Amino acid sequence: MGWQDKLFGGLRRLPFLAASPMAEAAALARADHHRHGRQPRVFDDPCALTLVNPAYRLLVRPRLGALAGRLSGFHRTFLAGAATTLVRSRYTEDLLATAARAQGLDQYVILGAGLDSFAWRRPPALDAVQVFEVDLPAVLADKTARARRAGLPTPQRRTPVPLDLSTPERLPAALRAAGFDAARPALFAWLGVAYYLAPEACSRLIAAVGQCAAPGSHFTLDVLAAGAFAQPRLPQLLARTRLMAHLFGESLPGGLLLEQLAPPLAQAGFDPAECLGPDALTARYLAGREDLREVLPHLHLMHALRPVP
Repeated sequence: MGWQDKLFGGLRRLPFLAASPMAEAAALARADHHRHGRQPRVFDDPCALTLVNPAYRLLVRPRLGALAGRLSGFHRTFLAGAATTLVRSRYTEDLLATAARAQGLDQYVILGAGLDSFAWRRPPALDAVQVFEVDLPAVLADKTARARRAGLPTPQRRTPVPLDLSTPERLPAALRAAGFDAARPALFAWLGVAYYLAPEACSRLIAAVGQCAAPGSHFTLDVLAAGAFAQPRLPQLLARTRLMAHLFGESLPGGLLLEQLAPPLAQAGFDPAECLGPDALTARYLAGREDLREVLPHLHLMHALRPVP
């Protein structure tokens, strides 16, 4: 066991860490961008720092990447990971706003909600949207406790849905018990989660979403392309991201690849509407920026739509 495993093996057992350390890392990325990102921000989350554990808030002052990242050699990884977190959230919430305005869509299902703060910071135009946060029971309980300690108000339309996403066949029943209406369209967001599941579990989850999605529903998810693993060695950014997950006790097998995505989506009743790779995401959201320059290589963001007959 190397020094990194010994150090982080001890850290991840401390009680102040989140139930999901990688969910904590995503919230830190959003908090860091809110505090230090150049205007206009790619995605603004003023509640992220409130939900981040106080033990980690020092990492946002000075910048998360500028000190901790440079000292550990992970600076570029932090920034690319942060950019990935920001652009996929921006894309999905822009799509939600468009669907709410054009279709009257009022159900938003976040699969692997982590420390996502949409329920607290939603714009007035999305007040009517019911948010179903699906995640491990420990993650949701930790998040609710943090919000309470921080004095955040209880959101009117936030519904936690405790579920282990490695058992996706339970999703339809769990959502139904939480008040989800499978007869009405919804937006399902599955971001930053597929990498933590085996390919077969990913296909089963897509099938479960299909069982819940009425015509007119949307589905956003991010996956890696096969090129990420076709090389003798992983690209440095991906290799370091996988190492970071490992050091905090979470495996990162890679999940379902882009090239494997079409069949399970089709079987679940979804048609691809848009697929953006790293170059397209960088051009759309990061062009001309000096604080964030790239997303993770081989990453693709997919928007699928269940057509209306």
